[in-house]
Amino acid sequence: MSINLIDLVTKGLSGNLMSQLGTVIGTNQESASRSIASAVPAILGGLLKTSSTQTGASDLVSLLINGKHDGLVSNLNNTLGGGAATENLLKTGASLLPSVFGDRAHAVTSLVGSASGISQASAVSLMSIAGPLVMGFITQHLHSTGGLSVSSLLGLLNGQKSAIAASAPAGLAGALGLASLDAGIAPAHPNLTAPVVDTPTSNGWIKWVIGLAAILAALFALRTCQTQKSEVGTAVVTPPVEAPAVAPVTTPVPVATPSGAVSDGLISLTLPDGIVIKAAQEGVEGKLVAFITDSSKVVDKTTWFTMDRLEFATGSATLQGKSDAQLDNIAAILKAFPNVKLKVGGYTDSSGNADKNLKLSADRASVTLAALSSRNIDATRLEAEGYGDKFPVADNATEEGKQRNRRTDLHVTQK
Repeated sequence: MSINLIDLVTKGLSGNLMSQLGTVIGTNQESASRSIASAVPAILGGLLKTSSTQTGASDLVSLLINGKHDGLVSNLNNTLGGGAATENLLKTGASLLPSVFGDRAHAVTSLVGSASGISQASAVSLMSIAGPLVMGFITQHLHSTGGLSVSSLLGLLNGQKSAIAASAPAGLAGALGLASLDAGIAPAHPNLTAPVVDTPTSNGWIKWVIGLAAILAALFALRTCQTQKSEVGTAVVTPPVEAPAVAPVTTPVPVATPSGAVSDGLISLTLPDGIVIKAAQEGVEGKLVAFITDSSKVVDKTTWFTMDRLEFATGSATLQGKSDAQLDNIAAILKAFPNVKLKVGGYTDSSGNADKNLKLSADRASVTLAALSSRNIDATRLEAEGYGDKFPVADNATEEGKQRNRRTDLHVTQK
């Protein structure tokens, strides 16, 4: 093949740029280098699978043309340097992942995180960055070598087969839902060789872009002030939210029921779609499901449920790995109840600077939303807001009270 895209991207991020990448995803330069080496072939593998159908190839070219991702790689120091440019990159990437991987986005992101030795939250940030950057390098290369069309894109991607197979993290084919990486290689599609104009040929990816373009505005803020750790239990507070419209009444679904205790102190909770999750006896999962399925409980402004196994690193919006189990559970609940919409609320205690507390709470709410979205939950079903030290549920004069006030809550906005 004439060019190795994996080398092109990794060399383009060498030196100080790799250090900047590490800062954005909450790790060091060495870990960032190892992580991007797994992320790039994973992104390319997803693009190969997407382009293996005529519709997918055409949609992908439209996405490259309209996304103008080559502009991101023209000034990488600015793109990865923090501020609005980096925030926009993270938002753009979050909207791209479902277009690249479909319902496999969470599986691939988790695989890359495990292979790289980074947390799930860092993996989400990494893939949100790698997606648009890989597309930017592809677009830039094709524009410089004859133009961007279905045929030129397929020729380039097909030429990456050996490099992807050699560099891909173990298990990538399975995470992509393929028997092997060969199954994702795009065919020639001879009837789609004409250049594609700047008008999208399919609306499928547009819905994702529109639905997800607003998320992760604060995901870049991985370093700020104050420790926050969610309390155990359910909090009822009154943040200033608008009363959402209640969805039309539908046939009630059976309440999820415990199916017995397990050795680690959790119980098995069977959801209406047959999926079994493990949750604390009095955890947020059971209370959330009970509220959703109880026809006498209506959506209001005051009922919030505190996540009891969600933890962030001290003074930052970086999720700890131990949070994954509860995030997986909440995502499973949302899949079992497809009409349900949630709002994520972030809160702090009253210590420190109020403005910084407000920003930290908003960042953590946005990161939680992004983590749920990466688990194949349509972002249009989610919203996030930070409230800082407003609406305390305990006395901030005591350490115990402060810890209870440092929390991340869920609010049902539609049943």
